[in-house]
Order: sequence, then structure tokens, then C-alpha cells
Amino acid sequence: MLAARLLAAPQSEARELIAKARAVVDRWERDRLCSRHYISRWRALLAGPVERVARALIEPSDWTDALFQNTPWSFALPRRRT
Repeated sequence: MLAARLLAAPQSEARELIAKARAVVDRWERDRLCSRHYISRWRALLAGPVERVARALIEPSDWTDALFQNTPWSFALPRRRT
């Protein structure tokens, strides 16, 4: 869903969302809120053009589940209804 949102959004909006996620990772590093393993992996996933980032979000890897348990995208994910 997040990858589709990035691809469907105007380029400027998609780049802004990615920049916001990168800023979250920067804060994790600055404030030591997250393991360097997560920080380095998220930096790699968030690098490059919108299409590459979107593709990286849906490509399975050994780290996929772990990364999305500690995601810089929480601001962009839909809220759960209770």
C-alpha cells in the first residue's frame, strides 16, 4: 500500500514523503533511538529515486519483517480503527 501510494502520488509529494522518512531515520541516529543496523538498512532502502524506494519497500528480504516493526513510515501508514 505504501509503495503504491508513492508511485501514485505526484513526484514532488512522493519525494516529500521519502524526505520525511529520511528525517525520521536521521532523528533515530541523532538521538540514538534505534540500532545502527536498522538505521543503515533504512538509509539504503530510502536512497534513490521514488521508483527505486517504492520497489525496495515491497521486495522481500531477510530483514523485511524486522524493518517494518521499526519503521520510519509510521506517519504515512493508515490509522487503525478501534
